[in-house]
Amino acid sequence: MNSPRSFPPSPAQAAALALVLIALSFIGGYGYGVGIRNKAPDGTLITPGATPKALKSPPIVKGLRSSPDDKYVALTAVYDGSRLAARIIVDLKNGTSIEAQTPPGWQDYITQWSADGKKILFERERIPRPVADATAGLYATKLQAEKEGKTPVATEPELLTQGVDVPGEKIIAGFWTPNNNLVLKTRREPKSLWEISATGQHLIDRAGVNFQQHRAVIENGKTVFYTVRDVPGGANPGSGGVAALFRVADGKAKRLSDDLSGAVWVYLEDHAHYMMVCRQGEGGDWQWTIYGVAAQGAKILKTARVPGDIGAVYWSLDGKRVLGSGGQSLWIVDIPSLQARRLTQRNNWNADDACWLDKENAILVAAKGVLSKVTLSGATREIWRFSDDYWR
Repeated sequence: MNSPRSFPPSPAQAAALALVLIALSFIGGYGYGVGIRNKAPDGTLITPGATPKALKSPPIVKGLRSSPDDKYVALTAVYDGSRLAARIIVDLKNGTSIEAQTPPGWQDYITQWSADGKKILFERERIPRPVADATAGLYATKLQAEKEGKTPVATEPELLTQGVDVPGEKIIAGFWTPNNNLVLKTRREPKSLWEISATGQHLIDRAGVNFQQHRAVIENGKTVFYTVRDVPGGANPGSGGVAALFRVADGKAKRLSDDLSGAVWVYLEDHAHYMMVCRQGEGGDWQWTIYGVAAQGAKILKTARVPGDIGAVYWSLDGKRVLGSGGQSLWIVDIPSLQARRLTQRNNWNADDACWLDKENAILVAAKGVLSKVTLSGATREIWRFSDDYWR
């Protein structure tokens, strides 16, 4: 049987064929440079047969701390697969930054600003990576006098724990008291708190296994400490047992609260006027209990259910609100009602860290390599972002 003969198409047939091919290009995503193409995770189009470009990961922010006047924010940046770290101070007005690389194999965790906003306290600790020659301990770096319109310069870090001797102990953390004395926390069990002052080194308190929170406040002209720690002789003493709130003054500890059984975390407000206790709730939510705290004791004010999306909490300076972050959204929780509301419509924050800008009644959020300022009305503005050097 002979095959049919093939003839050149007529002009009308050619036009019809072209329309069919264009239609196929839209359906199949190929030919004629048009149609539906595959997209990389960052939204860019991928040409068929091409290899998608590798996406760079943003640095991780830890220890985000705003200065007392809200002019600056200090942070620790961890990047390059947690192999490198840096200390960064950002001028929130003009978006400039002071950046100091941490020795390889070490991280400098920003702990606190001094009350005058001139110094930053940070903890230097090794990480499981090849290590450069450096010394663990508590350091401070100072902002030199600033010139009009210029970002100040940070001095070389000063090791504050040089010569401090806590027999048989390793210092792992610390903070400044309101009168600028340094408080040290030790690693081994039983853990202890020590105050370094002009008169020497003084033991504040001990915990069998864990100190959960500490606040130093001035009462009647004297420094008093509020600590959440293990109850001596409590249940399961070898695993930390049950915690409670204590007030420590003149070397004597007074218990203020009942047993904080089942607490996932406990958070003292900066001035120790309130204490928040978080426990597992129902349906994936949390159960928060807020206490009013005084020198005579701690009293339960309210227990309520709050969104399980909250993974980290930050107390405003006036003690009236808590910022909840760490999950998909940002939340504001009013004190003491514990009523929660979502701060913005955005639901993909996954914030690394956050802090309050108390003088502006706003917050600062570090997420995906960007610092964003968010007002309590939900208005959001990008303040600063990491340079390409930190994206690996």
